[in-house]
Amino acid sequence: MLLSLLAICCFYIACKKVLYPDDGSHSLWVVGTPLQGYGSLFHTIDDGFLWERQGIPSLMPEISLTGICASSPTDVWMVGSSLDEYGFILFSSDGGYSLTRVCDKTLFGNITFLVVHAKQTNRVWVGGSNSNLVCTSNHGITWSKILLDTLPPVNFNGITTKGDDSIWVIGNHVSPSDSLPPILLASFDGGTTWQSQPVDTLIGHRLVSIISVNDTTLWLATESALLCSTDRGFSWVTKHQVDVGTITGIAAQNIKNVWAVSSQGAIVSSTNAGANWIERRPFNNRIPLTGIITKGSNLIWVIGGDTLPGSQGVIYYSRNDGQTWFNQEFPGSPPLHAITCLEVKE
Repeated sequence: MLLSLLAICCFYIACKKVLYPDDGSHSLWVVGTPLQGYGSLFHTIDDGFLWERQGIPSLMPEISLTGICASSPTDVWMVGSSLDEYGFILFSSDGGYSLTRVCDKTLFGNITFLVVHAKQTNRVWVGGSNSNLVCTSNHGITWSKILLDTLPPVNFNGITTKGDDSIWVIGNHVSPSDSLPPILLASFDGGTTWQSQPVDTLIGHRLVSIISVNDTTLWLATESALLCSTDRGFSWVTKHQVDVGTITGIAAQNIKNVWAVSSQGAIVSSTNAGANWIERRPFNNRIPLTGIITKGSNLIWVIGGDTLPGSQGVIYYSRNDGQTWFNQEFPGSPPLHAITCLEVKE
Protein backbone atom coordinates (compact mmCIF):
# COMPACT_ATOMS: atom_id res chain seq x y z
CA MET A 1 0.00 0.00 0.00
CA LEU A 2 2.79 2.41 0.95
CA LEU A 3 4.65 1.63 -2.27
CA SER A 4 1.48 2.32 -4.26
CA LEU A 5 1.02 5.74 -2.61
CA LEU A 6 4.65 6.55 -3.23
CA ALA A 7 4.30 5.60 -6.87
CA ILE A 8 1.19 7.80 -7.21
CA CYS A 9 3.02 10.76 -5.63
CA CYS A 10 6.01 10.32 -7.92
CA PHE A 11 3.70 10.09 -10.94
CA TYR A 12 1.88 13.28 -9.86
CA ILE A 13 5.14 15.19 -9.39
CA ALA A 14 6.44 14.02 -12.76
CA CYS A 15 3.21 15.03 -14.54
CA LYS A 16 3.18 18.41 -12.76
CA LYS A 17 6.74 19.08 -13.88
CA VAL A 18 5.83 18.31 -17.48
CA LEU A 19 2.66 20.40 -17.45
CA TYR A 20 4.12 23.28 -15.39
CA PRO A 21 7.93 23.16 -15.78
CA ASP A 22 8.46 26.55 -14.10
CA ASP A 23 6.05 26.00 -11.21
CA GLY A 24 7.49 26.90 -7.81
CA SER A 25 10.80 28.18 -9.14
CA HIS A 26 10.35 31.94 -8.69
CA SER A 27 11.03 34.39 -5.90
CA LEU A 28 8.72 37.43 -5.72
CA TRP A 29 8.24 40.52 -3.60
CA VAL A 30 5.22 42.84 -3.42
CA VAL A 31 4.75 46.16 -1.63
CA GLY A 32 1.73 48.25 -0.69
CA THR A 33 -0.06 50.48 1.78
CA PRO A 34 0.82 50.48 5.49
CA LEU A 35 -0.46 47.59 7.60
CA GLN A 36 -0.51 47.66 11.41
CA GLY A 37 1.44 50.91 11.46
CA TYR A 38 4.29 50.23 9.04
CA GLY A 39 4.99 49.64 5.37
CA SER A 40 3.87 46.44 3.67
CA LEU A 41 6.53 44.16 2.17
CA PHE A 42 5.80 40.51 1.35
CA HIS A 43 8.03 37.78 -0.08
CA THR A 44 7.65 34.28 -1.50
CA ILE A 45 10.15 31.74 -2.81
CA ASP A 46 7.63 29.29 -4.28
CA ASP A 47 5.64 31.31 -6.86
CA GLY A 48 3.35 32.69 -4.16
CA PHE A 49 1.94 29.52 -2.66
CA LEU A 50 3.25 30.82 0.67
CA TRP A 51 3.84 34.54 1.34
CA GLU A 52 5.61 35.98 4.40
CA ARG A 53 5.75 39.53 5.67
CA GLN A 54 9.12 41.26 5.82
CA GLY A 55 10.35 44.66 6.92
CA ILE A 56 11.44 46.59 9.98
CA PRO A 57 8.70 48.67 11.67
CA SER A 58 11.13 51.29 12.96
CA LEU A 59 12.35 52.02 9.42
CA MET A 60 8.90 52.13 7.85
CA PRO A 61 6.45 53.88 10.21
CA GLU A 62 3.21 54.62 8.34
CA ILE A 63 5.07 54.38 5.05
CA SER A 64 3.38 53.56 1.77
CA LEU A 65 5.71 51.61 -0.51
CA THR A 66 5.11 52.45 -4.18
CA GLY A 67 7.92 50.69 -6.04
CA ILE A 68 10.17 47.65 -5.75
CA CYS A 69 12.84 45.98 -7.89
CA ALA A 70 15.05 42.97 -7.15
CA SER A 71 18.39 42.83 -8.96
CA SER A 72 19.36 39.47 -7.44
CA PRO A 73 17.92 36.98 -4.92
CA THR A 74 19.59 39.03 -2.17
CA ASP A 75 19.58 42.64 -3.44
CA VAL A 76 16.14 44.28 -3.27
CA TRP A 77 15.32 47.99 -3.65
CA MET A 78 12.15 49.79 -2.51
CA VAL A 79 10.83 53.34 -2.69
CA GLY A 80 7.89 55.11 -1.14
CA SER A 81 6.68 58.02 0.92
CA SER A 82 5.56 58.76 4.46
CA LEU A 83 2.36 60.40 5.68
CA ASP A 84 4.03 63.80 5.56
CA GLU A 85 4.92 63.10 1.91
CA TYR A 86 8.69 62.90 2.04
CA GLY A 87 10.29 60.19 0.00
CA PHE A 88 12.81 57.52 0.92
CA ILE A 89 14.73 54.63 -0.62
CA LEU A 90 15.29 51.30 1.17
CA PHE A 91 17.82 48.59 0.30
CA SER A 92 18.11 45.00 1.45
CA SER A 93 21.16 42.81 0.88
CA ASP A 94 19.54 39.64 2.26
CA GLY A 95 16.34 39.31 0.25
CA GLY A 96 14.22 41.69 2.30
CA TYR A 97 14.80 40.41 5.84
CA SER A 98 16.89 43.40 6.92
CA LEU A 99 16.62 46.89 5.48
CA THR A 100 18.76 50.01 5.28
CA ARG A 101 17.41 53.47 4.54
CA VAL A 102 19.86 54.71 1.92
CA CYS A 103 18.20 57.98 0.95
CA ASP A 104 15.67 60.33 2.52
CA LYS A 105 14.70 64.00 2.66
CA THR A 106 18.10 65.04 4.04
CA LEU A 107 19.59 64.34 0.59
CA PHE A 108 16.97 65.55 -1.89
CA GLY A 109 14.47 67.51 0.14
CA ASN A 110 10.76 67.01 0.49
CA ILE A 111 10.03 64.91 -2.60
CA THR A 112 8.23 61.64 -3.26
CA PHE A 113 9.95 58.70 -4.94
CA LEU A 114 7.65 56.77 -7.28
CA VAL A 115 9.64 54.10 -9.12
CA VAL A 116 12.92 52.16 -8.80
CA HIS A 117 14.75 50.19 -11.50
CA ALA A 118 17.74 47.99 -10.68
CA LYS A 119 18.31 45.86 -13.78
CA GLN A 120 21.63 47.35 -14.92
CA THR A 121 25.07 46.18 -13.78
CA ASN A 122 25.90 48.00 -10.51
CA ARG A 123 23.51 50.86 -11.27
CA VAL A 124 20.13 51.71 -9.74
CA TRP A 125 17.73 54.38 -11.06
CA VAL A 126 14.98 56.06 -9.03
CA GLY A 127 12.34 58.46 -10.33
CA GLY A 128 10.24 60.84 -8.30
CA SER A 129 8.29 64.06 -8.07
CA ASN A 130 9.34 67.50 -9.28
CA SER A 131 11.73 66.26 -12.01
CA ASN A 132 13.84 64.18 -9.64
CA LEU A 133 15.75 61.35 -11.32
CA VAL A 134 18.60 59.96 -9.21
CA CYS A 135 21.13 57.19 -9.67
CA THR A 136 23.63 55.23 -7.59
CA SER A 137 26.45 52.92 -8.65
CA ASN A 138 27.65 51.95 -5.16
CA HIS A 139 24.57 50.46 -3.47
CA GLY A 140 23.27 53.81 -2.27
CA ILE A 141 26.39 55.10 -0.51
CA THR A 142 26.28 58.14 -2.79
CA TRP A 143 23.60 59.37 -5.21
CA SER A 144 23.76 61.53 -8.31
CA LYS A 145 20.88 63.72 -9.37
CA ILE A 146 20.38 63.78 -13.13
CA LEU A 147 19.76 67.33 -14.28
CA LEU A 148 17.21 67.26 -17.09
CA ASP A 149 15.52 70.03 -19.03
CA THR A 150 11.93 69.06 -18.23
CA LEU A 151 10.32 72.38 -17.31
CA PRO A 152 7.61 72.70 -16.14
CA PRO A 153 8.18 70.19 -13.32
CA VAL A 154 7.51 66.52 -14.06
CA ASN A 155 6.77 63.48 -11.90
CA PHE A 156 8.87 60.57 -13.20
CA ASN A 157 6.87 57.37 -12.76
CA GLY A 158 8.40 54.82 -15.15
CA ILE A 159 11.90 53.55 -15.99
CA THR A 160 13.11 50.73 -18.23
CA THR A 161 16.55 49.72 -19.50
CA LYS A 162 18.18 47.34 -21.95
CA GLY A 163 21.76 46.45 -21.23
CA ASP A 164 23.96 49.01 -19.51
CA ASP A 165 23.63 51.78 -22.10
CA SER A 166 19.95 52.17 -23.05
CA ILE A 167 17.61 53.87 -20.55
CA TRP A 168 14.09 55.23 -21.02
CA VAL A 169 12.25 57.38 -18.46
CA ILE A 170 8.63 58.55 -18.60
CA GLY A 171 6.85 61.26 -16.65
CA ASN A 172 3.83 63.52 -16.44
CA HIS A 173 3.59 67.23 -15.72
CA VAL A 174 2.96 68.05 -12.07
CA SER A 175 0.21 70.43 -13.18
CA PRO A 176 -1.97 68.55 -15.71
CA SER A 177 -1.97 70.22 -19.12
CA ASP A 178 -4.18 69.80 -22.19
CA SER A 179 -1.62 71.60 -24.32
CA LEU A 180 1.62 69.83 -23.38
CA PRO A 181 2.62 66.25 -24.19
CA PRO A 182 3.91 63.97 -21.43
CA ILE A 183 7.64 63.33 -21.13
CA LEU A 184 9.64 60.46 -22.61
CA LEU A 185 13.41 60.73 -22.24
CA ALA A 186 16.06 58.34 -23.53
CA SER A 187 19.77 57.85 -23.06
CA PHE A 188 21.88 55.50 -25.16
CA ASP A 189 25.20 56.11 -23.41
CA GLY A 190 24.41 54.97 -19.90
CA GLY A 191 22.85 58.23 -18.75
CA THR A 192 25.60 60.66 -19.77
CA THR A 193 23.40 62.44 -22.31
CA TRP A 194 19.64 62.50 -22.69
CA GLN A 195 17.18 63.29 -25.48
CA SER A 196 13.44 63.82 -25.67
CA GLN A 197 11.54 61.31 -27.77
CA PRO A 198 8.44 62.28 -29.77
CA VAL A 199 5.16 61.81 -27.97
CA ASP A 200 3.41 64.92 -29.34
CA THR A 201 0.44 62.80 -30.42
CA LEU A 202 -0.21 62.09 -26.73
CA ILE A 203 -0.97 65.68 -25.69
CA GLY A 204 -3.45 65.60 -22.82
CA HIS A 205 -2.64 61.97 -21.98
CA ARG A 206 -0.81 60.63 -18.94
CA LEU A 207 1.89 57.99 -19.24
CA VAL A 208 1.61 55.00 -16.90
CA SER A 209 4.35 52.49 -17.67
CA ILE A 210 7.09 51.58 -20.15
CA ILE A 211 8.92 48.30 -20.74
CA SER A 212 11.67 47.24 -23.14
CA VAL A 213 11.67 43.73 -24.59
CA ASN A 214 14.82 43.90 -26.73
CA ASP A 215 17.33 46.44 -28.05
CA THR A 216 14.77 48.16 -30.30
CA THR A 217 11.27 47.21 -29.11
CA LEU A 218 9.32 48.90 -26.33
CA TRP A 219 5.74 48.91 -25.07
CA LEU A 220 4.24 52.08 -23.59
CA ALA A 221 0.98 52.51 -21.67
CA THR A 222 -1.05 55.66 -21.28
CA GLU A 223 -4.13 55.67 -19.10
CA SER A 224 -6.26 54.66 -22.08
CA ALA A 225 -4.00 53.12 -24.75
CA LEU A 226 -1.17 50.67 -25.40
CA LEU A 227 1.53 51.67 -27.88
CA CYS A 228 4.53 49.88 -29.39
CA SER A 229 7.82 51.11 -30.83
CA THR A 230 10.27 49.04 -32.87
CA ASP A 231 12.88 51.79 -33.31
CA ARG A 232 14.02 52.48 -29.72
CA GLY A 233 11.16 54.90 -29.05
CA PHE A 234 11.58 57.32 -31.94
CA SER A 235 8.12 56.47 -33.31
CA TRP A 236 5.05 54.85 -31.79
CA VAL A 237 2.03 52.93 -33.08
CA THR A 238 -1.17 52.66 -31.05
CA LYS A 239 -2.03 48.97 -30.69
CA HIS A 240 -5.07 49.08 -28.42
CA GLN A 241 -7.56 51.55 -26.96
CA VAL A 242 -8.82 50.39 -23.57
CA ASP A 243 -12.38 51.06 -22.42
CA VAL A 244 -12.36 49.02 -19.20
CA GLY A 245 -11.06 51.68 -16.83
CA THR A 246 -7.66 53.31 -16.57
CA ILE A 247 -4.59 51.27 -17.50
CA THR A 248 -2.39 50.86 -14.43
CA GLY A 249 0.37 48.46 -15.50
CA ILE A 250 1.86 46.46 -18.37
CA ALA A 251 4.09 43.41 -18.82
CA ALA A 252 5.70 42.00 -21.95
CA GLN A 253 8.09 39.16 -22.70
CA ASN A 254 8.55 40.09 -26.38
CA ILE A 255 6.90 42.13 -29.12
CA LYS A 256 4.13 39.57 -29.58
CA ASN A 257 3.06 38.79 -26.02
CA VAL A 258 1.89 41.76 -23.96
CA TRP A 259 -0.43 42.14 -20.96
CA ALA A 260 -2.07 45.10 -19.22
CA VAL A 261 -4.27 45.62 -16.15
CA SER A 262 -6.87 48.27 -15.39
CA SER A 263 -8.47 50.17 -12.54
CA GLN A 264 -11.73 48.27 -13.07
CA GLY A 265 -10.24 44.81 -12.58
CA ALA A 266 -9.78 43.89 -16.23
CA ILE A 267 -6.76 42.11 -17.71
CA VAL A 268 -6.16 42.46 -21.45
CA SER A 269 -3.59 40.55 -23.47
CA SER A 270 -2.36 39.96 -26.99
CA THR A 271 -0.29 37.13 -28.45
CA ASN A 272 0.17 38.66 -31.91
CA ALA A 273 1.79 42.05 -31.30
CA GLY A 274 -1.49 43.81 -30.65
CA ALA A 275 -3.47 42.70 -33.70
CA ASN A 276 -6.06 41.01 -31.46
CA TRP A 277 -6.82 41.32 -27.76
CA ILE A 278 -8.48 39.16 -25.12
CA GLU A 279 -10.10 40.53 -21.97
CA ARG A 280 -10.11 38.52 -18.74
CA ARG A 281 -11.58 39.26 -15.33
CA PRO A 282 -10.48 36.74 -12.65
CA PHE A 283 -13.33 35.70 -10.33
CA ASN A 284 -15.51 38.37 -12.06
CA ASN A 285 -14.02 40.96 -9.69
CA ARG A 286 -13.85 44.68 -10.32
CA ILE A 287 -11.17 45.28 -7.70
CA PRO A 288 -8.70 47.88 -9.07
CA LEU A 289 -5.55 46.20 -10.35
CA THR A 290 -2.22 47.99 -10.02
CA GLY A 291 0.51 45.77 -11.44
CA ILE A 292 1.33 42.69 -13.48
CA ILE A 293 4.42 40.60 -14.14
CA THR A 294 5.01 37.59 -16.40
CA LYS A 295 7.70 34.92 -16.46
CA GLY A 296 8.48 32.23 -18.99
CA SER A 297 5.78 31.25 -21.43
CA ASN A 298 2.81 30.88 -19.09
CA LEU A 299 3.30 32.32 -15.58
CA ILE A 300 1.46 35.54 -14.62
CA TRP A 301 1.00 37.42 -11.34
CA VAL A 302 -1.43 40.33 -10.96
CA ILE A 303 -1.75 42.58 -7.90
CA GLY A 304 -4.23 45.23 -6.81
CA GLY A 305 -6.48 46.70 -4.18
CA ASP A 306 -8.80 49.64 -3.66
CA THR A 307 -7.68 52.91 -2.08
CA LEU A 308 -10.78 53.15 0.13
CA PRO A 309 -10.16 52.79 3.89
CA GLY A 310 -10.38 49.19 5.05
CA SER A 311 -10.03 47.76 1.56
CA GLN A 312 -8.04 44.60 0.95
CA GLY A 313 -5.50 43.75 -1.69
CA VAL A 314 -5.30 40.82 -4.08
CA ILE A 315 -2.68 38.64 -5.74
CA TYR A 316 -3.89 36.60 -8.71
CA TYR A 317 -1.71 33.88 -10.18
CA SER A 318 -2.00 31.90 -13.40
CA ARG A 319 0.32 29.13 -14.54
CA ASN A 320 -1.41 28.44 -17.86
CA ASP A 321 -1.22 31.79 -19.63
CA GLY A 322 -4.32 33.25 -18.01
CA GLN A 323 -6.76 30.43 -18.72
CA THR A 324 -7.34 29.78 -15.01
CA TRP A 325 -6.43 31.82 -11.94
CA PHE A 326 -5.58 31.28 -8.27
CA ASN A 327 -6.32 33.88 -5.58
CA GLN A 328 -3.17 33.82 -3.43
CA GLU A 329 -3.41 34.63 0.27
CA PHE A 330 -0.91 36.89 2.04
CA PRO A 331 -0.73 38.25 5.63
CA GLY A 332 -3.19 41.05 6.31
CA SER A 333 -4.00 41.52 2.61
CA PRO A 334 -3.42 45.30 2.34
CA PRO A 335 -3.81 46.97 -1.08
CA LEU A 336 -0.68 46.43 -3.18
CA HIS A 337 1.21 48.82 -5.46
CA ALA A 338 4.17 47.04 -7.09
CA ILE A 339 5.66 43.61 -7.74
CA THR A 340 9.06 42.21 -8.75
CA CYS A 341 10.12 38.69 -9.64
CA LEU A 342 13.25 36.59 -10.10
CA GLU A 343 13.86 32.99 -11.00
CA VAL A 344 15.27 31.24 -7.94
CA LYS A 345 18.36 30.23 -9.92
CA GLU A 346 19.11 33.92 -10.57
